Amino acid sequence: SFLGEWSASAGWDFDIATALSPDFNNIPRTLLWRYTVHAVTGKVRREPAPGCEDLCVDHPHVNPLFEGRRECHYVYASISNEVRCSGPPLGYLRIDLRTGQTQKWWAGNRTFCEECVLVPKAECDGAGGTDDRCWVLGMCVSHDATGAGRSSLVILDGEDLGKGPVARVWLDNQIPHGLHGMFVPA
Repeated sequence: SFLGEWSASAGWDFDIATALSPDFNNIPRTLLWRYTVHAVTGKVRREPAPGCEDLCVDHPHVNPLFEGRRECHYVYASISNEVRCSGPPLGYLRIDLRTGQTQKWWAGNRTFCEECVLVPKAECDGAGGTDDRCWVLGMCVSHDATGAGRSSLVILDGEDLGKGPVARVWLDNQIPHGLHGMFVPA
C-alpha cells in the first residue's frame, strides 16, 4: 500500500503497510522555501515562504508565463497537512507570497493528489494582469475500503482555488500514484 506507516500514526484499525511502503514517520516534512538573490552582490537569502511555516507541501509551481519574474506572487502546490509532519498529498494549495494568505482544497477521505500542472487562462498573456489567471489541473486517486480505486482529473480555478473543482473528469482506469505531468502550449 502507498500509505506505509501512516496507518499507525493515524490510528486506523486496519493494516495497510507493506515492506515497500514509505515510512512517513521517518520522512522529513517538505517546507516551501523562498530564495532571494541579490543580482549585484550575488548574496542569497533563504527563508520559509510566508504562510507556509506549519504546512507540509510538495511540488510547487507558478504560472509558467510568470516564472522567474518579479510580478509572480502566487505559488500552487500539493499539500499533505497543516501539522508540520510528512504525509501523502491530500489536496492543493495556493500561496500568496505578498501576504502569506493561503487557499486550500482538500480532495476528501482516502484521496491522494498528484503534482499539479498550471495552464494559463486564454486571456492571460503574461504582459498584464496577475499570475493567478490560470487553471490548476491535478490527478486524484481515490481508494475505497476494499483497496480499489478510481482516478480523476480535477480542474481548479487558480483565482479561487478554495472553491474546489470547476470540473472533474473520471477516468476509466486507475492512474498509479507518482504520475507527474506538464503543460506544453503546442
